[in-house]
Amino acid sequence: AKLSHPVAAAFDAVFYGNVASGAQYKSWGCEKLAYLPIFVPPAEVPARDERENVLGPERTNDLVLVCGRNDKRALRMEALVSAFPHAEVYGRNWNRGWISDSALHDLYLNSKIGWNIHNSTGPINKRLFALAAFGIMPLCDNKTGLGEVFKLGREAVGADTVPEMVELTRYYLAHDEERREIARAAYERYW
Repeated sequence: AKLSHPVAAAFDAVFYGNVASGAQYKSWGCEKLAYLPIFVPPAEVPARDERENVLGPERTNDLVLVCGRNDKRALRMEALVSAFPHAEVYGRNWNRGWISDSALHDLYLNSKIGWNIHNSTGPINKRLFALAAFGIMPLCDNKTGLGEVFKLGREAVGADTVPEMVELTRYYLAHDEERREIARAAYERYW
């Protein structure tokens, strides 16, 4: 609000990376605006012709979360990890720390559900698209914004609260074929 609001209406057009910001820019008088996702380039994910290698094999890792632990999302993330201590969790301020790109590539190809937790409204990160591109079912907070990017319940799963994320995680771990269908649809949506 301090940086963008005073000048936004003076621009010919506004491209925003946080899908939740569209209404805000419109309320500031911006007439031409478009959502421009913070997308993962195809060079950073398995190639499109690797579809069968991405979607075919059985996956043995249930849950993955790769992002920094900070004050804005620590409580939510810790509640999820506490409910699922077997989750593979990496990033700044986590016990396991960083993960190399090649190890992340292998982990993503072997993971069933990927959590995506934001600092604020969203979705506003590359992680959402990376999960889809690796054939992982995205389970994301910011359900309303997620529904503007993916078809909820068909291409991604959204939740508004941590208890809802815990419940949905349990559900999709117990209903693997439904999870696989959503992961396949998310993959197709990415491409």
